[in-house]
Amino acid sequence: MNASLATMKLTHFTRTYGEMTYAEVVKLAKETEETLSHLPATDVAFEYFAKCVRAYWQYAELLAIVGERSDIDHLYQKHYLCGWDSIVSGKQKKTKFTEELEFYIPRYNRSQYEQQRVMCEAIGKRFNTYVTPDLVEFMEL
Repeated sequence: MNASLATMKLTHFTRTYGEMTYAEVVKLAKETEETLSHLPATDVAFEYFAKCVRAYWQYAELLAIVGERSDIDHLYQKHYLCGWDSIVSGKQKKTKFTEELEFYIPRYNRSQYEQQRVMCEAIGKRFNTYVTPDLVEFMEL
């Protein structure tokens, strides 16, 4: 996400949740996650707290992007063994890649597809290629 889009989104989050520092938002997100972990899924407040957790982690990420912070509290660090094929254009030659990679995934990405999409973007930037989640095999280490 570029800084200008992050600034626009941050304005919305500031209006909605109030102005907070990065440390305050991370602390609030962790406390809300703790509360959410003790609620049964049938509780009426479960959905509300789940939305709050996601929003707080997004808020923290936006603060990190706009403030150009090196903090990574809003990210998961995960190790994967990844395998994918790459077709060299014009030659129809397939090259198989298998790499052990470390990814930093935003905590608000809850679905497996969202996480894999972020990992594919990282693979694309690192290896100067284009891959999608259906082309890459991921094995968590």
